[in-house]
Amino acid sequence: MGVLLQELGNPQFAYRVIHVAGSKGKGTTTHIAADLLTALGYRVGRYVSPHLLSWNERIAIDGLAISDSDFAAVLAFVDGTMSALEPRQPDLGTFNAFELLTAAAFLYFRDRRCDAVVIEVGLGGRFDSTNHVHSDVSVITRIEAEHVDILGPTLAQIAWNKAGIIKPGVPVVVCAQQPDVEIVIEAEATKAAVLMLRDGVEWTVTETDGGLQYRFGTHQPLSFTAALPGAHNRGNIGAALTAVQTLIGDRSLADKVITDVLSAIRIPGRFDRRIDDVTGRRLILDGAHTPESIRMLVETVRAVVGPGPAPVIMGLLADKPAEDILAVLAPAASQIVFPELSGPRIVPAESLCAIARRAGIAASVRPTIRAALDAIGTGPEPILITGSFGMVAASLTELTSAP
Repeated sequence: MGVLLQELGNPQFAYRVIHVAGSKGKGTTTHIAADLLTALGYRVGRYVSPHLLSWNERIAIDGLAISDSDFAAVLAFVDGTMSALEPRQPDLGTFNAFELLTAAAFLYFRDRRCDAVVIEVGLGGRFDSTNHVHSDVSVITRIEAEHVDILGPTLAQIAWNKAGIIKPGVPVVVCAQQPDVEIVIEAEATKAAVLMLRDGVEWTVTETDGGLQYRFGTHQPLSFTAALPGAHNRGNIGAALTAVQTLIGDRSLADKVITDVLSAIRIPGRFDRRIDDVTGRRLILDGAHTPESIRMLVETVRAVVGPGPAPVIMGLLADKPAEDILAVLAPAASQIVFPELSGPRIVPAESLCAIARRAGIAASVRPTIRAALDAIGTGPEPILITGSFGMVAASLTELTSAP
């Protein structure tokens, strides 16, 4: 990847960078930081993954996804560079799709003269294709067990991989972590001689009667409201605010700017509230796909909607702990309907249904997502659609109405 970027003129060095790693909240933090910088008048690139409905979603400037024509052009240029490099330097092996996308994003942001770019890590951090930037601020959101076959079986190993985005002398913003994760991050930060900006120490976001309050060091406390529900999002919001304030230095954030951004922000596939056109049922779509993220989703649904159980439509991938996920979901689900989805990594609906029934959940299987909605029928409570971003994307293709 480094050779490819050098061949392209190292476009990743042409702008200031906030680099975001973590297991949970990194996408949300990336969106918030990018929108805040745009509101402050910067020209801002945003690189995220995965996408829901279109690959274009991954590359955006000032919130607008790259156009089809620009996307095709930059991909073709980078692909041509890779094709020329591979036979010339066979020891490099062959490039993959994520390297192509990442290099294309870096190049596009340079050519469109971005002032700053907020980059979400694809997988892990230390060995990720995005980790060729010279970041101005690093961010590590909540870390939990995930991708253990790649990142390692222990939280400490996963944390070591994600903490690999820490650069010498570059401040790192850190969300609240489990103790064994915190030890690893602190060790990496000490080794790199960087300033750690920790949730609950250097910065806090607390709930007030009128909304939220953010405190960071000696800066004036800021009060604002936010559309993002859930206690876990306070950490994501605080991390984004701290990263932006660190990047802009002496320039101050303002309560109104934060409120304007956070009251309007909507991140597709993350507690995404919609209305189904056919049934009129309220839907909440969320790509939660680990026991911890499902737990946080359940807490958010209870806080926003009410304590009662809700009907669920779910699909899971084979590398996720289905038993653990369904055990967490059991107390909050009035019933779960599993649509028969296609794909090599999809857990068969019948298998999930059997696991759910063993967990004491009323469960059934239907051939499609539409059939699953019909099976749930009418009712005042919203239907929760979750389990993977693929599940959310498949559902969104049938939705056109906003809440």
